[in-house]
Amino acid sequence: MKNTYLYILAFLVLVLASTWFFVQKNPVSKPKLPYFGFDTFDSTIVNGKLKIDTIYHKIPDFSFASQTGDSVSLKIIENKIYVADFFFVNCPGICVKMAKQMQRVYAAYKDNPNVVILSHTVNPEEDSITVLMEYAKKQGVIDHKKWIFLTGTKPKLYQMARLGYYVTATEGDGGDDDFVHTEKFVLVDKNRNIRGYYDGTNENEVNKMLFDMDILLAEK
Repeated sequence: MKNTYLYILAFLVLVLASTWFFVQKNPVSKPKLPYFGFDTFDSTIVNGKLKIDTIYHKIPDFSFASQTGDSVSLKIIENKIYVADFFFVNCPGICVKMAKQMQRVYAAYKDNPNVVILSHTVNPEEDSITVLMEYAKKQGVIDHKKWIFLTGTKPKLYQMARLGYYVTATEGDGGDDDFVHTEKFVLVDKNRNIRGYYDGTNENEVNKMLFDMDILLAEK
């Protein structure tokens, strides 16, 4: 009986040693999120061979006003990941569901200094700074540098929606008859590259986004 136990112990030690050796030689690769959108290609010669790199689209610079009246630019997201969306305060439809899901994001990362939320109004004529502050309070926002509600001129906001975040394929110039309405949450990394699109009205999609946000936070 004693010999049997010794054989079992030796077998287990062998299995553990083999497993450790395999993991060291074949480390499990960490999940990596895709990139969305590209601007151009860059070619270089490395060791006599042509190497082509994709230059991925970056969110362009911007300047909008927040619910506190402060001017917000790229500086607010420097070295941070963030989620962007487009909404308007009096929206009776999808924006209500989106706000509920974004509250989950805010609650999950309220103590993480490396995460920001940028919500852009698509109705700046009515969503003034004062209106946005009241709306932010209704969403339970305490840290107004964590979940930031942005307003500005309609053409600039719509340009960001179309050419910055690619949340709509419709054409327009931000004029009186132009309107952007989208349920998309956009996940952006520390380099201002778009790394994910999610249905902001769908709990399961937002669960996936929360998982992906942790991946980005761990990304070097």
